[in-house]
Amino acid sequence: MIKYVFRMPVFPIIMELDSTVIAARSRQDLEKKLSGMILLPSRKYGGVDSTGEAWDLYADGMMLSPLTLRSRATKLQLIRLVNGRKNRNQTGMPYSEKSLSVKTFKRVFEELVNMVV
Repeated sequence: MIKYVFRMPVFPIIMELDSTVIAARSRQDLEKKLSGMILLPSRKYGGVDSTGEAWDLYADGMMLSPLTLRSRATKLQLIRLVNGRKNRNQTGMPYSEKSLSVKTFKRVFEELVNMVV
């Protein structure tokens, strides 16, 4: 069970867990996916919600918090995170880094979530 510090993220959320990237569309989906992962105690894992806000998951207490030193994620940062993940389907095409100025953050985020889910 995840404890949310201060408030919940705006789902969907993309999380990076030791070069493995997961995406969750709801609180229940996130808890289900994290239950199948091996998280190292005393580690902090990063994530980004659908507004671009950075979140940290503290494995010790399974707490998800918006209090982080990272700034808001950019479209390019998210694309490189998803394209560089080790759980990527090798037959699938990476997300294009071209023409980002004409795509909204929301559109890019949703397309990346669909690639990961």
